[in-house]
Amino acid sequence: MIRLTILLLCLLAAGCGSNEKAYDSKAYPFDPQVIAKLPLYDSISRVLLQNFSALQEEIKEHASFDYSFSGTASVVNPKLPREAAEKIKAYQAQLGKDFLFEFSVYKDSTIKYSVRDTDVKDHNVTVRERLSYLPNGGTMQRRASPNKDTILNANWQYWIRFD
Repeated sequence: MIRLTILLLCLLAAGCGSNEKAYDSKAYPFDPQVIAKLPLYDSISRVLLQNFSALQEEIKEHASFDYSFSGTASVVNPKLPREAAEKIKAYQAQLGKDFLFEFSVYKDSTIKYSVRDTDVKDHNVTVRERLSYLPNGGTMQRRASPNKDTILNANWQYWIRFD
């Protein structure tokens, strides 16, 4: 009886395997269009850093200044001076809706840009493309596999997370 139970459990375990292929995160490319648009992200970073003092209170309260763009927003964020908000809005429009949906500014003045999230339904994976800007350069956090990153220059890192 015990042998039969073990045999049935082994057959059951073997039958529960999935035919779904694992997602090949190494094959997912860094988008050359994102890299080509780096000067526009630089421009947004400059505006944010020029107005860093206006963001300090929000950063102290929430650990970062976060903004998600919405298609109907008439201003970027009321915490930013109007002129800065209009510049950022114009740069975001030049980037296009598929190249920036959110950014966060941190107390050390680093900025994280959320470029896009893509659902790969066949594999039940969400691909999250991000840019990190370190205004003073420094050590950039390298991402462990299956995530990946590339250092674009002393200030920029392009990284992709797979969830």
